[in-house]
This record gives sequence, structure tokens and C-alpha cells, in this order.
Amino acid sequence: MLLYQYLKELINMDMTKAQKIFHQYLLKNMEMTNYDIEQAIIRMRNKWKVAPPELIHAMRDLSTIEKNQVICELALPF
Repeated sequence: MLLYQYLKELINMDMTKAQKIFHQYLLKNMEMTNYDIEQAIIRMRNKWKVAPPELIHAMRDLSTIEKNQVICELALPF
């Protein structure tokens, strides 16, 4: 029940600017990994040292819940 409420809150939240930046880069990485979200996240971690400054700043500004919202929005359609 708690998971359902958590997901419901995530889906109903509006995205911040930082979330939109994270969403954009995660989606690009998903395209590069044939829409495998696990591989896309691993790829982003492996490329962290060469990540654009805007992504680095966005990721530092995001809370865990905000990151999870982005991941949910990309993963749930599948």
C-alpha cells in the first residue's frame, strides 16, 4: 500500500528544471542502450567524469524522490 501511495505522489508531481535536465540525459542514454533503463543508468554513472556541467549541477540539486520520479516516468510506459 505504501508503494502505491509513493508512486501516486511521484506521478502527480510537476518536474523541476533539474529533473527535466536529468530526464533528457537519461532518455538519451536509454536510446543508446536500446531502452534498457538499467544499462542507461550504469552508462551515465560510467560517463560521470565527462558529463556536461548542467547535468552535474542538476543531479546535485535533485533529491532522491525527484530522481525516482524521473525514472518512474521513463520506466512505467514500458
